[in-house]
Amino acid sequence: MSIPRILIAGLLGIGLALAAVAPAEAGLLLAHWKLDTGAGGVTPDSSGNGWTGTLVNGPAVAAGKVNNAFDFSSSDGDNDHVTFGNFTPLEGATEFSASAWFYRRSNNGTGNDTNHNVNDVILAHSANSTNDNFELGLDGNRIALYLDTNSGGDFTRKFTVTGGISNNAWHHVAVSYDKDRTSWPRARVYLDGAPVGSTDDWSGTLDNAGSSPLTIGLARPDNQNWGDFDGLIDDVQIYSFGLNDNQVATLFNAPGTVIPEPATLLIWSLLAGLGVGVGWRRTRRSGEV
Repeated sequence: MSIPRILIAGLLGIGLALAAVAPAEAGLLLAHWKLDTGAGGVTPDSSGNGWTGTLVNGPAVAAGKVNNAFDFSSSDGDNDHVTFGNFTPLEGATEFSASAWFYRRSNNGTGNDTNHNVNDVILAHSANSTNDNFELGLDGNRIALYLDTNSGGDFTRKFTVTGGISNNAWHHVAVSYDKDRTSWPRARVYLDGAPVGSTDDWSGTLDNAGSSPLTIGLARPDNQNWGDFDGLIDDVQIYSFGLNDNQVATLFNAPGTVIPEPATLLIWSLLAGLGVGVGWRRTRRSGEV
């Protein structure tokens, strides 16, 4: 079927108008750290939102899942990590998602767990001097998630789910949270593109983290330096909405992809329904692995 160009142009115009009037936080990619470079001791935020990371104690740049990655070592005692300062978009958030690729060389066991019993920390928003509101890491072959959502005693609650994680292999992890979600549990954890566990343990907004920094590679960098990761971390993304199963599968199946904003998704869906070919917006170069 031939689609009139004027109709396509009209639909695109509607999509642009929707994007222009959408709430500032609706569907945004809050941060995207490709972790391809640490030149000058910093790593850029490809989302355009300016959340530049500072390398602490020199995580090395190495070949990654998509181009390069950062190599963290827990055996050298230097607590290497990347810090982004207080990541304010997560404070008071009613929903969010985070994803990353990781390659763990070894499991640190329980000797350096965070106070929420999360080890091999991939991403955390925490500090000894103020408050913790988010930790994503591993626990043996399980994924470990901690949230503080101002709901009951959840500041002491950790959710773990067996994921079949093996060392010396690339895996993709994602978490999706929406306190108002009713079609399925409010928090869902994914490994390698598939949901592996869900919970309704949390039901509120993310707590204020005070001045706690967001970090990659360990938690509480201001004092304890807990849960330091041993291996590679690549392509870390944070969204201001709860990703669904299909969107997480896309991140896994096309490494380096970012999920379009809802207005863009709407117009693409309309065009696809009319038989007009569309595709995901890409942020990486050719030669992806």
